[in-house]
Parts: sequence; structure tokens; C-alpha cells
Amino acid sequence: MPRGSRLSYEVTPGVGHFDYGVIRDAPYLIKLKVFNRVKRLFEKELKRYLGIAPQSVSTVRGGWMGATSPSAQLVFDDDVDRQTLLDYAAALGLIWRQDGLVAARFRIDGEKFALRIRKSNGRRFSQREVESHYQALWQAAPNAGTAQTPNYDSPALGFTEHAGSLIFINNGKMPDDEWEQQLLNLLASTWSGQYDVDDLRVDFDLVLGGDDAGTLYKERLRARGRSDLLQWIDSHGRAVAEAVLRDTDWTTGRRKAKGQAGKGQGSSP
Repeated sequence: MPRGSRLSYEVTPGVGHFDYGVIRDAPYLIKLKVFNRVKRLFEKELKRYLGIAPQSVSTVRGGWMGATSPSAQLVFDDDVDRQTLLDYAAALGLIWRQDGLVAARFRIDGEKFALRIRKSNGRRFSQREVESHYQALWQAAPNAGTAQTPNYDSPALGFTEHAGSLIFINNGKMPDDEWEQQLLNLLASTWSGQYDVDDLRVDFDLVLGGDDAGTLYKERLRARGRSDLLQWIDSHGRAVAEAVLRDTDWTTGRRKAKGQAGKGQGSSP
């Protein structure tokens, strides 16, 4: 069972961001290159305000609404305070303009049900397999929702990677046995090859921003007495993250040439 309390988020900003489409559609390896450069960018500042820091930060594959992207996975101590972890998620959500982040801790009596899928031969899924398998699963799923209105009951809504396996979590209102059967039926109809499926339990929180301004993130931080952190994000953190997104050439993963820096690729020159 995966150990540690985890936060996961993507480099792709929310759907309201002016360059959302450009960044979303960039090749996986390009996004991976950018993410590896910036995934620990605000670690020291957030530790100063919140008193916690991840033990490790890795980049894994994640899926959401039919698309796969690099996902930062921040692993904290098992006994980290859960509410402080959710504050950390809200801060990162504001900084990187995320629609939502995932906080999870796998344990035997966890609140949510999950399925872990891995190859029977012990090999890892390749990037091509992850993309093609998840796309097939998403396209075959009935009533999967849209980017603006996700169906949280859909077994194909999203996944995270751990140690070469794919983990799907039931975060909707569907009964676990019904959700599991739907996912197993989708797998049987869309995937080939031999796979092992394991049941897991997980404490799971989907921390949402609510809108393009991250209103729910802000409300959480204010209610938790984190106004000093919120002020730092508004005055510094978000601007730094925005500069990273604006000054990246999403066709190469490199920083833009000096004359091009500051221009969004989805905006007019």
C-alpha cells in the first residue's frame, strides 16, 4: 500500500486560464520537462507559513477527463495534520491556478474505495500505454461529464500513478460495488492483456477552487487564519508562477527568447 500523505496537482492551469488550451495540448514530455524544473519552486515559502514540507517530490503520470499529464506528487509524513495539508493544497491551487488538487492517504480503514491496476508480468505501463488505455477508457465511459461539469461518479474521471500501477478512486456518491463493477466492465471492454486488480482504501479530499479566481481556496485560507499566506500569494507567489507559464515555449519546454517573454501563446501579439 502506498505510504505517506500525498498532494497531487498538474502544471496545466484551470480551464479559465488564457493559455489553458496551449498548455493542455502540449506534448507530455514537454510538460514533464517544465514541471521537473518548477515542482519545488515554493517549498521554502510554504514551509515558513504552514510549518510543513514534503519528504519527497516526484513527477508521476496522472489522468483527468480523458487527458494525461505530468502530476507532481508531494509525499508528507503519515501523521501530518490533515487540515494543514488541505491548507497547503489551497495555497498551491491559488499559486498555480488549479481547478482542484487531490489530498490522499492510503490506509486499511480509509474513507474511500479505490482500485489499483497493474500488469500481471510486473512491468510498468509505458507512457504510450497509459495515454491510449486511459483515452479508450474515457471514450467508452457513459456520462463522463465535461471539463466544466465533471461527473464525479464516473469511474473513468481520473487516476494517479504509483510504482508503475494506475490507481482509480471512487470520490462520487455511487456505491463502491457498483462503481467497481462499472470500472471492471470498462476495463474488460477496452483493454487487452493480463492485469491484476487490487482493492485499496484511502482518505481522500478533492480541494477545489470554485472558479477562475480560486474563491474557495481563498475562503479556506481566511477561515483557517492564513491571511498572511494569502497576502503573500496575492503579492508574490501567483505572479512568479504566472511568469513561468507565460515565459515558457510550450512547443520546446524551454524559456522563451528575451523578446518573446511575457506573451501568452494563446493571446494576440
